[in-house]
Amino acid sequence: MIHEEFIESKFEELPMDLYLDEAVSSSELEDINNELRGCIRFMVSLSRVDGLIWLDSDLSLRGFGVEITTKEDPAAVYRANNTKGTNLTKLEMNHFGMRHRSMMRYCAVVPSGIGFVISQDGDVRAITTIGERVLLWENVRIQSILIPRTPRAYVM
Repeated sequence: MIHEEFIESKFEELPMDLYLDEAVSSSELEDINNELRGCIRFMVSLSRVDGLIWLDSDLSLRGFGVEITTKEDPAAVYRANNTKGTNLTKLEMNHFGMRHRSMMRYCAVVPSGIGFVISQDGDVRAITTIGERVLLWENVRIQSILIPRTPRAYVM
C-alpha cells in the first residue's frame, strides 16, 4: 500500500500509522524468518544421527535416528527412469543403506506415504508406492524459491 499509493504517486508525506504498521510487520517477519531458520538448523542437526527423520503430513516431528522395520521387506523395488514411473528398472534393496531401506519399507506398508532420502553429498531420492510397486526416483531436483522481503524502491 505504501509503495502503490504513496511512493508511485509522489505524495509529500506518509501517514505515521501506516509507516508504524509497516515497521512492526517488517520486524515480525524478521522474527518469523529467524525462528524458521532455527527450526531448519535443528532438523538438520537431527539428520547427523544415523537413521531417518520421520515427519507426519503436518511436518510435525514423529521421530529421528530410527529404522523402520517390517516382518517382510517389499517383494520388489524399482527405479523410475521417467517422471511418470512407467519406465522401470528392478533394484536390490540390500544395495541401499538403512535410511533408504527404512523408507522403502514404510512406503510398502503405507501406500499413501512418500519419502525423501537426502544423502550426505546432497543427492535427493523420492520413494513412494504406485499400484503394487515401490518406486524410487533418483536425482530429484529441489527448487529454491526466493521471495523478496520488501518491494524494491524505484530509483528516480
